[in-house]
Amino acid sequence: MTDIQTLIDMLRNPNASIRTQAIYALGEQRDARAVPPLVQSMRHAEHIATRAAVIRALSKIGGPMVLRPLLDALNDDYVPVRCAAAKALGALGNPEALEPLIHALAGPSALRADAAGALGSLGDSRAVEPLIAVLDNARDDVRCAAAAALGQIGYPDAVPALIPLLDDPAIVYGRTVGETAAESLRQIGTLEALEAITAWEHAGKLGGLLGENVLDVDHLIASLQADDWDTRHYAANILAEVGDVRAVDPLIAVLRDDDPAVRQASARTLGFLGNQRAVEPLIAALDDLILGVRQAAVDALGRLGNARAAAPLITLLADTEADTDFKAANALEAIGTRDALDAVKKWRKALEANPRFPP
Repeated sequence: MTDIQTLIDMLRNPNASIRTQAIYALGEQRDARAVPPLVQSMRHAEHIATRAAVIRALSKIGGPMVLRPLLDALNDDYVPVRCAAAKALGALGNPEALEPLIHALAGPSALRADAAGALGSLGDSRAVEPLIAVLDNARDDVRCAAAAALGQIGYPDAVPALIPLLDDPAIVYGRTVGETAAESLRQIGTLEALEAITAWEHAGKLGGLLGENVLDVDHLIASLQADDWDTRHYAANILAEVGDVRAVDPLIAVLRDDDPAVRQASARTLGFLGNQRAVEPLIAALDDLILGVRQAAVDALGRLGNARAAAPLITLLADTEADTDFKAANALEAIGTRDALDAVKKWRKALEANPRFPP
């Protein structure tokens, strides 16, 4: 392991790649002596990615010394740096970040989701009202992050605001905003919350679409062939909760449905069902024209953990669209074969040399 002073000296190297490697290594060493030179490096860095890499390193080091630099970075001229700072403050967990993160909820659209996620990590009930205020945001990821954060905080006052979100069909990272709201309501766990979930699953959605016996497997499987996509979509989703192996083959057939939302729900459910017959069809779904379907297939293959999926997933480590490569890396780590882990290790090294953060 390179000693701490050598790494600090490398921060002044004229080669940007060497500086980035030093930043990463200092974060991994988690030595508080690196904080002042890292902060100095961030202040003089011309490249957005370098400043964001420093923030990530400071987050790993932790401790009271990194709080002020991270709070200052919330006001950086570049939104990607502010997003990285919000994530880091959430991981740091210092309550002094509460008010600045609440203020960030009113910032640029791209920052709001990360600020909401960080507030959820802090778990302070004072963030409940500001988070409720962004539940009607035009961006799907902001609504989803705010709903998830409210579940993490677990404050009952959020329940009335989360209930209308159950009908939000927007898909974020492989699940609907409504499903995220339902999970948050379960986390809060009041009688009002649980009754709302029951009404949504049985009467509000599935009861109206699929009839009274919404958890009857045969009825749900038959509904996968319904004329309207909405019925097929919700049937594919609820079969994940039923968990009956009889649904595997019908869901595999639905992977070729005309509607992408139905294909995506089918891929997701096949991952939860855990039956290895779905491996080859899910590998084929990695070539779907729709990004959400491909990513749902990636996640499902990670859950199934079958080594046959390693090779096609390795190729997706080169796909940076909407962070597909991150999902592929997670799936490969879950599979855990030597070739899968070696490929992820190589990918991570390349990423550290050229950090990429979402806009």
